[in-house]
Amino acid sequence: SDLSVYEYETYEASIEASYLEIYNEKPRDLLVDPSRANALQVRESPEVGVFVEGLSHHRVGSAQDVQRLIASGTKYRTIASTKYNRESSR
Repeated sequence: SDLSVYEYETYEASIEASYLEIYNEKPRDLLVDPSRANALQVRESPEVGVFVEGLSHHRVGSAQDVQRLIASGTKYRTIASTKYNRESSR
């Protein structure tokens, strides 16, 4: 069979990652320095569904990129003990 008669579609995709926590009912962007972070708002729209307005998005191209973002964001996580569990990081 002659493959030249077939037309093939090509697709291009990009992947972005975000990292947030909700602490005391407030969303926080873990990939932005807290001293420079803006207040985030949980919103809903018919086109997108539920989203967090103001949340940063970072393009990733590999598992290593994702691991770097997680490591970076983890240092900004809120870790607090509770009266029930001193080791809790929720």
